[in-house]
Amino acid sequence: MERIDIAKKLERQRAKAGDAFLNAVRGWIDEESRKRTTVSERLATTTSTPNQFDFDLLDTGRIYHIDQIREICVTYRLRFLPSRFFKEAYPVEAITAIRELERTHNTELSQFHVMAPSKMFLLKKREDPLLFASLGNDYYYLVHKWGTDLHPLRKLMVWPMRNFLRLLGFLLVVSILLTALIPDTFHVGASPEIINFVSFLFIFKGVCGIAIYYCFWKGKNFNEVIWDSEFSN
Repeated sequence: MERIDIAKKLERQRAKAGDAFLNAVRGWIDEESRKRTTVSERLATTTSTPNQFDFDLLDTGRIYHIDQIREICVTYRLRFLPSRFFKEAYPVEAITAIRELERTHNTELSQFHVMAPSKMFLLKKREDPLLFASLGNDYYYLVHKWGTDLHPLRKLMVWPMRNFLRLLGFLLVVSILLTALIPDTFHVGASPEIINFVSFLFIFKGVCGIAIYYCFWKGKNFNEVIWDSEFSN
């Protein structure tokens, strides 16, 4: 007996449907393409329309309060801004994640925010995006994450810029270390303690001057100020 080719059987079954089947598939693809296009348009605009979620269908492990988001942004010097400021192209996976949420909750989402480094935003003049949808009342739902993870030393590298006191402490430590590198030959004819203290004052003044010049030159501001700012600093 001849073996049955299931693939050919399936083809014959499909052929019975004729053009109606292909038209239905084409219509579904066109409709899905249109909906994905509207998702991209909503990501590029700002709207006041609240999102309508079915709370029982949400993954509670993806819900974050604005205070938690702010803490991470300040720690790692990230921005949390409306998606319309994001200048990079959104990956297909992010659009798919939004469409899956919309189908699950039978709604159309808007009010998106993105958490990412400043360089990934188109900021007004003066390494891992996270896409959020607003739940209202300062709560946000993590829709999708893409890109590579942050450098493990980023937290340490941006630590001095978290606020003014941390920067001042960092400059004090740097000044102390530089003072300690002064050789003993400079202590001739004077008390080492006095020389070290005077040297520390001059070094601290110089280090602060360099820091102030750099911050003004680059337009830098503290993490606690810029985390949700639309301006480049």
